[in-house]
Amino acid sequence: MPNPLTRRQRSGRASSTARFILLNGCLFLGGLTLSALNPPWLRSQIFGEITVSLALPLVQGTLLVWTAVRYDNSGSEKAD
Repeated sequence: MPNPLTRRQRSGRASSTARFILLNGCLFLGGLTLSALNPPWLRSQIFGEITVSLALPLVQGTLLVWTAVRYDNSGSEKAD
């Protein structure tokens, strides 16, 4: 039985990690920059009581979960 600790990582896994960090880091820095440069725009309402400052973290959280699921699925291996 092979030792799972000595198994090599697949190259696709590293690129998934880089995409995960890049996408979520850019979204975080974009939201941070928007909040610093244009606070009145964040208070504008999209619909009802939903403002831009509420929608941006919800979109980021959704993308965070989506990319985490994609990352998790890219590393799963079929048991033979």
